[in-house]
Amino acid sequence: GSGINAEYFVVGTGYLNEDESEPKVGRLLVFRWDGTNLRQVAGTEVMGAVNCVTEVCGKILAGVNNKVTVFEFKEDEGLKVECKYHNTLMALYLRARGRFILVGDLLRSMALLVYRQLEGRLEDIAKDYRANWMTQVEILDDETFLGAEHCHNLFVCVKVVEEGDRKLLPFVGLYHLGENVNVFREGSLVLQNPSGAPSLVHKTVLYGSANGAIGIIGCIEKDLFDLL
Repeated sequence: GSGINAEYFVVGTGYLNEDESEPKVGRLLVFRWDGTNLRQVAGTEVMGAVNCVTEVCGKILAGVNNKVTVFEFKEDEGLKVECKYHNTLMALYLRARGRFILVGDLLRSMALLVYRQLEGRLEDIAKDYRANWMTQVEILDDETFLGAEHCHNLFVCVKVVEEGDRKLLPFVGLYHLGENVNVFREGSLVLQNPSGAPSLVHKTVLYGSANGAIGIIGCIEKDLFDLL
């Protein structure tokens, strides 16, 4: 209402006591940056450490211990919990694309959720039922999902295949990288198509590893993949 453009930064914390195996208390904090000053405008205590934070449909999405939680934020009203999803062992990584959410779990690989905004709830629509200790996840497109796990492998799942009462994220590809990947980011190391010529690679994802390596993963069409 003031006409001042502002950006908001969301920070998650956790308090770890020496006699606890994992944090039981943390905080979710919202800071406002108006171009000159950074100040806290909202905060709330949560029951556990905030492992990851992202945005979904204009709401704040956080992985808090074994829960995925949607928070509604208004600067004049603060933070309010809208809904939670509990069926994880430890929600370590989150990615959102539209209303779809990819969850990377401590031991339960990946799960695909959908945020039903009108109903105010999170619903799981597919899972990879294999046991994988995840180190990062990424959404490549509406049908394809990338994961990295602790045995230094990258793997790809696609949605959604029904098997009885279960909806699966079928495993379709595996690559042993030999690096402990702990971050994915969409982007490139070079200028895309400087000549304006059509590109054979229609999306690239950068990865970083615990050893300091930086690499790039390219998405290509199936016809080209089959040829190669």
